[in-house]
Amino acid sequence: MTIITRRFGGWNRALEKAGLPLNKKNKLKYTDEELLQLLKDKAQELGRSPYRRELIEGATIDTRFGSWNKALEKAGLEANKEKSSDEELLQAIRDKAEILGRIPRQVDVEISMSICQQPPLGS
Repeated sequence: MTIITRRFGGWNRALEKAGLPLNKKNKLKYTDEELLQLLKDKAQELGRSPYRRELIEGATIDTRFGSWNKALEKAGLEANKEKSSDEELLQAIRDKAEILGRIPRQVDVEISMSICQQPPLGS
């Protein structure tokens, strides 16, 4: 995530603020309210606050609200405090490989999970 996407809540928001038109590919697919409702629905389904990797729209939600936990809080849900287990991390790599149809690069998984923003395992 770049400083621009964090500062403005996403690339599309930055383009709009800059007065630039969005092409069809860049049009906002969800409103803030729709994204928050997706979070609430997933939380109800799971019986807990979801993790970013548990929603297809996870990266969009993270970017739009500045962080995953900020989005959870805005949706009235409890922020995630737990660290990912080794198996959850390995499953995220497998999931990304299936989505991409190839062996993922480290950056593919780090961007989708924000691993680089999590505390090191065991700390």
